[in-house]
Amino acid sequence: MKYILLFASFLFITSACSVSEQTESVIVLDLSQNIPEKEIILEIESVNYIPLETTDKVLMGDLHRIKYISENKIIICNALIGDIFVFNSEGRIISQFNYIREKDGTGYNRITELVYDEANKEIFVLDRSTLCLAQVYSEEGEYKRTLHFPDRTTFSPVFDFDNETLLAYDADYLIYKSNLTASITFGFSKIDSINSINNKQPYVFLSKKDGSIVSNLDIYLPERISTVHVNQAKKSFSTTPTQKIIKYGVDFLLTDIASDTVYLLSQDKILTPVFVRKPSVQLMQPQTILNMQLITDKFLYMKKHVFDTENGFGGEFEELVYDKQDNRMYRVKQFKVADPSGEIPFDWKVLGGFTAFNEGYFQKKNMIVRRLSADQLKEDLETGRLKGRLKDIASKMDEEDNPVVEIIQLR
Repeated sequence: MKYILLFASFLFITSACSVSEQTESVIVLDLSQNIPEKEIILEIESVNYIPLETTDKVLMGDLHRIKYISENKIIICNALIGDIFVFNSEGRIISQFNYIREKDGTGYNRITELVYDEANKEIFVLDRSTLCLAQVYSEEGEYKRTLHFPDRTTFSPVFDFDNETLLAYDADYLIYKSNLTASITFGFSKIDSINSINNKQPYVFLSKKDGSIVSNLDIYLPERISTVHVNQAKKSFSTTPTQKIIKYGVDFLLTDIASDTVYLLSQDKILTPVFVRKPSVQLMQPQTILNMQLITDKFLYMKKHVFDTENGFGGEFEELVYDKQDNRMYRVKQFKVADPSGEIPFDWKVLGGFTAFNEGYFQKKNMIVRRLSADQLKEDLETGRLKGRLKDIASKMDEEDNPVVEIIQLR
């Protein structure tokens, strides 16, 4: 019996997520030092355009967003009205459905997260207003099952991880951490606030079968940082959206602003430190956060926000790039784009424009995906700013047609 217990313990330990011992390559970002300016060149390897089919039943507006894209599928949804469209890689519609406010209880009120499991052809629709549930549908929209998450939890973002689990982030603290008045402002109770703050391990694996927490990632945050800040005097609040998980090929970059270390999570559940910032975010005064935006094989792009005691993390920020080739951090003087195709309109050639409209999670590294509206393309066509294939596509479109998906491959 003793040996059986020892063997079971060994299996449990080896199956849990571990942190890589390879620390010699960890980058140290020292925010206390003077950071030089540099002109950043974005090298475009290729650009591809996929016009999405327009039919009487498949019409999109500004609120329709790309939620998933791979070499085989493109999934679009409108979180507010509940539309879900599935296209093939050529932009042809495969299926469509909308189960918003279904009376039988299998529908959703508003889509807060949509996750596609391409291997099993299942779509997970998360909706906070339906009491911590996720509805699971087939690719054609057939209801399959309901996942029940732990009480008082809000997971965002959520990603498909493997055949058994979803990778998720417990995001409740974004609201509650400020104080009780903030909780009242958003309509939640003090009990919710306490429960949320006590969750010090926000990265979890969720079961695809029932929604239970299978395990927590070994990232412990003793003091979490809210991105919602309440100004009591002005009876107002400000927010600073941050990315907590960034897809990087088949791996994931874990970027909680309360952690001094950013980790890379591999498919075999190994956590490898990518960089460590100093001074600590908990010690630096005024408090300064690094908001990760994009990772490529050549650089890390982030925004630095400084805490304002009156307004919280305001809208002003400083753009920083860590250049992997010369192992240095730079303040961005300006961005320039090297685009051999010459097809990308000139006013889109800024990284801010790329990341601001970056949608979906392509299954390859170094890719940026955007949705180009038909009316904007027609306007650009008339002013002579389009070239190549994009010009040809726009010339055959109407202003009310569905958008074109732009896939940019960076070198």
